[in-house]
Order: sequence, then C-alpha cells, then structure tokens
Amino acid sequence: MALLYHWRKESYQHNMAEYDFEDDALSLTSNSNRWRDAETDEWCFAFTRRDDGVYVLVASYQIEEVLEYPDEDSKYHAYSVEGTTNLYDPLLGEDIEPLIRSFPISLKNPLLGRNFQGLAAVKSIAIKGECALHLFADKQPLLE
Repeated sequence: MALLYHWRKESYQHNMAEYDFEDDALSLTSNSNRWRDAETDEWCFAFTRRDDGVYVLVASYQIEEVLEYPDEDSKYHAYSVEGTTNLYDPLLGEDIEPLIRSFPISLKNPLLGRNFQGLAAVKSIAIKGECALHLFADKQPLLE
C-alpha cells in the first residue's frame, strides 16, 4: 500500500524555497488520520499543481515515522527514511492526473486537488496503483 498526498501549490512553493537540498530528509504534514496510521517503509507520493493547472508528481519517499504535534496547524508530520527522497522537476513533469483518476479512490470533485483537502489530503493507494506510481515516477525528471 502507498499513500498519495496533495501538496497544495502555495505550500509546495513556500516549502521548496526553504528546503535544504544538502539534507535528504523530507517531512510532509497533514491532519489526515491516514497520515497518522502510515506504516514504516510505506511509500508516499506527493503531487502539486503547476501554474498552468497541470498536476505533476513532485516528491516520493519511504516513511520512517509519523510524529504527532497536537498544537500545530498540521497535526501529523511524516518523515522520510534517509536516502529514499526523490524530488521531481515540476516544470518538466508529465501530467499525473489521468493516472490518479484511474485509481479506485473517491474523486467526486472535477478539480482534482479539491478531492484532497482537509482530512482527505492523504489517500491510500492499493498495491497495483503503487506499482503504477513507481513506474510513472521512474520516468519523471529529477529536480537538480
């Protein structure tokens, strides 16, 4: 099982402006209970929306641990296993929306990102979908 996370465009841009590229660690946050229940070594795939409206894969990593910070805006922080973080170039990335829409998950809103808001920001993807995500990720250019 893998996790699919919508990294809101504004949050992604803000976080990447402050990201230390020398440090392999990545932490994504959410209030989603699915985040809380993430298992060690489970893969997380994060996507965002570019300025042109296309949704692209921007990160993947294996989860080392999820810590709870009840007093913060985002209660759960999922930290990466060292050496597993991949950051993909959003400007050169392929549209991931058709792949995401092919998964058997609830996507009632026509705007993809709106299906991943609040407690629904993190969705579980079955093993078949996880394999498809890994194949898709392997074709995406890395951020340099």
